[in-house]
Amino acid sequence: MKDLKIKHRRGEFNFTVKKEKVKEMDKYEAYKSASEFPEDLKPGQIYVDMKKHCVLVPNSPTSFIPFHISTIKSCSETT
Repeated sequence: MKDLKIKHRRGEFNFTVKKEKVKEMDKYEAYKSASEFPEDLKPGQIYVDMKKHCVLVPNSPTSFIPFHISTIKSCSETT
């Protein structure tokens, strides 16, 4: 730890800023409001909307949270 403090005081550290591309989440909006949700939603069940590239996950028996498929890294099914 002492060596690090000495190197820092001497200015022996080289710092670089790594720029990464970050996707803007605003362009992945599948629905503007809950009134645009598919009519065949079943309360409490996960729904995959193939037209909008979206997965609707139930938050409660009557409300859903939409996730665009590009935000999902992986999924699995258990029985």
